[in-house]
Amino acid sequence: MLLSKRTTERLMLGYIIPSIHKAALQLLSALILCTKKILVPFCGCIISQLTQTLSWTHVNCYTVGMDKPYSHLRETVYAVTCDLLKTLGGCCDLGLLGSEFIQELLSDIRAEEIELKINSSKLNKNNSSDGPSSSKKRKKSGGYQEISRGQGLAKKINKTANHSTCSMALEALRWLLHTNGSTVMTKTMKEIVHCLMEVSNRMQQCADSPALPYAHPACRVGIYRAVLALVLVPHPTVPPPVHLAFRLLQGGLQTQTCRCHRAVEKL
Repeated sequence: MLLSKRTTERLMLGYIIPSIHKAALQLLSALILCTKKILVPFCGCIISQLTQTLSWTHVNCYTVGMDKPYSHLRETVYAVTCDLLKTLGGCCDLGLLGSEFIQELLSDIRAEEIELKINSSKLNKNNSSDGPSSSKKRKKSGGYQEISRGQGLAKKINKTANHSTCSMALEALRWLLHTNGSTVMTKTMKEIVHCLMEVSNRMQQCADSPALPYAHPACRVGIYRAVLALVLVPHPTVPPPVHLAFRLLQGGLQTQTCRCHRAVEKL
């Protein structure tokens, strides 16, 4: 009834539902920490509910440089996943049962890029006209306006947007690799390796201006830990990227960020 029409009740419902889900997930986390291995027979149901929450909170259309909708709820899901993996370890079989869950997790880890498009249609029209055009008119043309708009947009973008969700997703991936890394399906493990290699290469190539949200130190520290877990727990069919881990950690020791430098030294 409430979803059939755009009413005030529908807006209130959309605002309240995420908070209810978040409270339920926090209750589930407390239950996991209290009961521990008693919940082993229900691990499949728990993973299914966590995956379902990530599925309906997945948003494809959003503004890059701003926090995604339901980001706090997804962060809570990853926090519950960490508690589940720390408590039950390999007993939860997340590597075998959580292929869809891992896909959602990787979507929050991938780096975001900002695309600035320059519309030169008006500029071409002015250049093709017969009459002489002065420099003042050229500066007021469409191409220059689009460039100025793009520069203004780049200044307003939050380079650390969604960093808390990304760092928590990396923490969940690290514990997943530590506890269930050898049981992950081959296809899924290849996607994990490809995702971490892609993010690591972008971090090394653009150290001064890293892609979103890896401008925040917590996300870079999470990448270091996840790559190290990928190497320490080898997969039976997918070789670990040792060369990637060596270059990434070597670059982490040379970084100017104190938090990242100390984290790499502790590893």
